[in-house]
Amino acid sequence: MMKMKKQLRLFYEYVFGRIPGSYGQDKIIKSYINWPKYLPLNAQIQHGWYSTDIPDLARIDQIEVMLVWSKRIAEEWKKYSSKEVIVIGAPFLIYKERENIQKNPMAVGTVVFPNHSTPNSVEKYDVKEYCEQLKDIPDQFKPITVCLHYRDLEYYGPQFSSHGFSVVSAGDSRQPNCGFVRKYYEILKNHKYSCSNEIGSYTFYSVDLGIPFFMYGPESITVERGDEKKIIYKTDFRIRTRELFKEMRGDITREQADFVSSELGKYDRITSEELRKYLFHRLFFHEIPHYPIRFIKYILQNLT
Repeated sequence: MMKMKKQLRLFYEYVFGRIPGSYGQDKIIKSYINWPKYLPLNAQIQHGWYSTDIPDLARIDQIEVMLVWSKRIAEEWKKYSSKEVIVIGAPFLIYKERENIQKNPMAVGTVVFPNHSTPNSVEKYDVKEYCEQLKDIPDQFKPITVCLHYRDLEYYGPQFSSHGFSVVSAGDSRQPNCGFVRKYYEILKNHKYSCSNEIGSYTFYSVDLGIPFFMYGPESITVERGDEKKIIYKTDFRIRTRELFKEMRGDITREQADFVSSELGKYDRITSEELRKYLFHRLFFHEIPHYPIRFIKYILQNLT
């Protein structure tokens, strides 16, 4: 039964387009532009914040459109791919605005987002040292809650818990009904501050919600999954971004706010109407004419 479902999914994606479902971002965009639920967007969606170390997705799939957060990322993408790029803003930002999510006026303490692993990389840091530093954080920023990515929960969760910290997670990125983003904001909005040992998407979501973010904790070393001797070094842009948030403070500077707005594409994104019109134009004049050809090719490839 599972094998048949997988085959049907592969067939569907080959003919009609890939379904980028991580973090529920496709569902956010579909709702945003009133797109039919049964139709794939057939576009690659930027799933999180990038500095300048952008993966070359042109080698991974045949999707011809990329939906990215900001004008800066659009320009970076052009260095890696000839695919068309559309600036739509961060999908989490769209969700926050549509759901009217705001910081809880009674928010307390700090939520800590340790740098997380990915399918291609693993984060290495000294948990004991991290916990000792968190215990020494000024009382203004207490109590501490540690929010772990689901990939790191099993390994790092017990270690943080053993030091007396509350550990939470927004769960699997593929959970249905925008479950991840809903749980994520439920955690974030109830804290007065946020911090991490590395810059990440949480940096921008926090500041956008009016929650001051600062760098804190032992530096995280990124290594390739399967080859821990191969270190993935930080880009100059990421290092400069770390400097912008290095000061532990209880407010958000104008420079930080402007930078976050720019990186989230707050003022550069196209409207929902423009995006809907563009995607429907592609559907009728580019995608649909290719359906019969893809169908025949799939059948021939799987019969031989």
